[in-house]
Amino acid sequence: MLFTRFIADEYRLQHERFIDSLVDNVITSMSISAEVDASRENLQRVLAALSSNSAIRDIMIIAPESLDIVASKRLYIQKRSLLDSETLGKKELDELLQHKHQLNDKVRVIYHHDENWYALSWLYLVDPEIRRLRAYYFWIHIDSTQHEEKLNQQLGSFTFNFLIIISIMVGLSFWLLNYFVTNPLTKIGATIRKGLPIPKDIIKQQGGDVIARVAISYNKAIKQAQERAEQLEKTRHYIDGITQHVPVLLTYVDREQKYRFANKLYCQLFKLNEDEIVGNTVKSVLPVDIYDRIQDHLFNALKGNETAFEIDVTIGGVRKYLITTYTPDFALNGDVEGVFACIEDVTELKNSEEQLAKYASDMEFNNWALEEAKEQAENASKAKADFLATMSHEIRTPMNGVLGMLDSLKSTPLNKEQTEQVDIASRSALSLMRIINDILDFSKIESGKLEIDINEFDVVKLIKETATSFAKQTHEKNIALILDIDEITLPIISSDSVRIKQILTNLIGNAVKFTESGEIIVKAQYVYSKDHHAPEIKLQVSDTGIGIPEDKCDLIFEHFSQADTSTTRQFGGTGLGLSIVSKLCELLGGEIVVKSKLGLGSTFTVTLPLSSKHSENQQFQHCIFHDFTAKHFHFVDINSSFFNACERTLSKFDIAIHKHKNITLLEEDIKKLNEEQLSSHFYVLNWSTEDNYDIDRFVSSYIANTVTLLPFNTSIEGHFKQADVQQVKYCKTPCTLLDIVHRLAQTEDSYATVSATAQTKGQTTLFKHVLVVEDMPINQIVVTQMLNGAVEQLDFANNGLEALTKLKEHEDNYYELVLMDCLMPVMDGYEATRRIRKREAGEHNQYIPIIAMTANAMNGDKEKCFDAGMDEYISKPLIKEDLIALLERFSI
Repeated sequence: MLFTRFIADEYRLQHERFIDSLVDNVITSMSISAEVDASRENLQRVLAALSSNSAIRDIMIIAPESLDIVASKRLYIQKRSLLDSETLGKKELDELLQHKHQLNDKVRVIYHHDENWYALSWLYLVDPEIRRLRAYYFWIHIDSTQHEEKLNQQLGSFTFNFLIIISIMVGLSFWLLNYFVTNPLTKIGATIRKGLPIPKDIIKQQGGDVIARVAISYNKAIKQAQERAEQLEKTRHYIDGITQHVPVLLTYVDREQKYRFANKLYCQLFKLNEDEIVGNTVKSVLPVDIYDRIQDHLFNALKGNETAFEIDVTIGGVRKYLITTYTPDFALNGDVEGVFACIEDVTELKNSEEQLAKYASDMEFNNWALEEAKEQAENASKAKADFLATMSHEIRTPMNGVLGMLDSLKSTPLNKEQTEQVDIASRSALSLMRIINDILDFSKIESGKLEIDINEFDVVKLIKETATSFAKQTHEKNIALILDIDEITLPIISSDSVRIKQILTNLIGNAVKFTESGEIIVKAQYVYSKDHHAPEIKLQVSDTGIGIPEDKCDLIFEHFSQADTSTTRQFGGTGLGLSIVSKLCELLGGEIVVKSKLGLGSTFTVTLPLSSKHSENQQFQHCIFHDFTAKHFHFVDINSSFFNACERTLSKFDIAIHKHKNITLLEEDIKKLNEEQLSSHFYVLNWSTEDNYDIDRFVSSYIANTVTLLPFNTSIEGHFKQADVQQVKYCKTPCTLLDIVHRLAQTEDSYATVSATAQTKGQTTLFKHVLVVEDMPINQIVVTQMLNGAVEQLDFANNGLEALTKLKEHEDNYYELVLMDCLMPVMDGYEATRRIRKREAGEHNQYIPIIAMTANAMNGDKEKCFDAGMDEYISKPLIKEDLIALLERFSI
């Protein structure tokens, strides 16, 4: 069928090609011949010439409007209408008139009618009368008889040759099938029926075809089956060895209570051969008295219940103690097929019980002693925890008063001597608090109760805040505190921010303590290692202090230890700081190493893994450089380490860096620049009392492109006389290059706005009415001093019961917030909070914000506050800035 369809399609295609070609040739010839002379006589002559082709039976040129015949094969200089009956037959005329409408969309129409082919096309000629191009119908009647006969001959020849080729291919295929498939499969089938491997000569004969691959796969299967059989035999051998030599009695009983297996020990127990047991029923093998005692257990196991019991029997006059376990054997459908019996001979164990009984009283006494010792240890541990919690509370409570009063005293008018005395007292109190915190942290670490809280935070901000807290001490000792943290391009990380700040505080504090001159460099960067998918952060604190001997570098991380005991007397401290840092690094999954040379300084490097989770909201810090117009940076009288850190960053953005000793040398260099060049030059000046006049003058001249680095504790108003203080751009040390660039990028309006905001911050009233629940009068005074200006009116309650009364006495929403002490007489803060949440202080106060103020700082104290229903927690001694920041959160 497919071949017949192919022949028919080919016949039709060849015929259509002939008709198309003939029509194209006639139209082309007609167009060329009539191009010069389109008179009726010439057209008649051309048609007569074209009609000489035997395939053209008739041909006409017809005027489309009148349907007059302009020229025809059968007419010679005679004018006649197409509609005349003598011109065409009726059917031919109808077909022509029907198909001429299709010429509206087509250039040419070829149609078939009564086994005749016709073509109707547009013909464009120059009308000799009007001398313009005119369209005519060009109609051709085609006789394809001769072409069809020729085409039939060609197709007949093709069909004959095709059938011969098909016959040859069928014969060849049959031979190949017989040689490569039938015969090899017959041989392979005979080999498989015998269960033998297929010979290699058959596989080689087949080469790489499918049968060869099947044969190879079969051989592999045969080999694997043999290997599995050998493995099964080995397994059976192992199982037999285990069951026969295991020191317990093993047997298997089917659901008809017939033995199917019994190991040697089972046979030896009853002094029978295996053949005398296997195949026989349990009742026929066991003595009657033994069977009567075990049959209920056996029936229970055959019902699907695992059964274990102990039995003593007498066999051959010997008393045996046996522990028997019956385990049901379940089939795939859940039916019980039989029972596995495992019998352990515990006769020797039973005999030993009498001897062990002699020592029972002694053992009981020993156990009692161990329990007593354990209880004493637990009580001691609890007493230690209670002692630390009590000491924490009892020490922090008066320290809250001391620090609070000192902080309040600083805000009063004092002379220079009084200010120094208050500063000394404040530093001493803070030093005492650090020692207390170190001892508490060490205790938590030693007891394993210090918890890690992973959170997202800005590590750059944390490092700046931590370093800035030491700015006063370094300034007083004339030590340069350098921040080299501009390599942290993405500042938001996931780790424990509290513990990282504690690590930095200890390391920077030690550096300040043991450095008398020079500099302290705090460096931070991301590092990548093969062991961690996420990056690690490396924090480095270097100093030019007294240094540590190489043989003492490991000793400094032990608790209550310092490299030299004389340093304790000279510099103070408990020797716990670095020990706590080391333990914190371990808890965070990191490490700390130290490199030091005696007399030259030390470098402590902390490497901590970070969580792979990154915040989607953080910005690339260095993007400010892409919009920055600077091409040159000039540094005047700048610390070399800080200059090198800035140089590393600026060089990445093709910004030239210049270093000058003083203002005079800088001015000599910039005199060579024109005004356009000056716009891309920026200046960083380090404030110096010796060059203050020159700095003031230079800043007033280049105020938009200059940043001055000022000491942390100085006021800008006292430094600049010539320059406009409102427009002066400055950074207080310690700072980073990014801080400087951000300050330079600020416009005058935005800088003025920031300054105004900074001046007004802290003067806003956060709450109108706040209730403080505190039993210590000194603490009430401290809170009053700290919240002066932030709260319009503070009311006090001496215990939780008074707090409930005050809350109920006032109208709805009178109190906006409660500061709640935790440990108080009559009713503590925990109970008071629980009652407030139960609406015992009025429904309007059920959800009032409650902030815990407690001197307890042990593990679990914060959670205890939250469990009671408090909203936030702040520990004593209170820090004014922390307390105000906490209240600001609740005032939003």
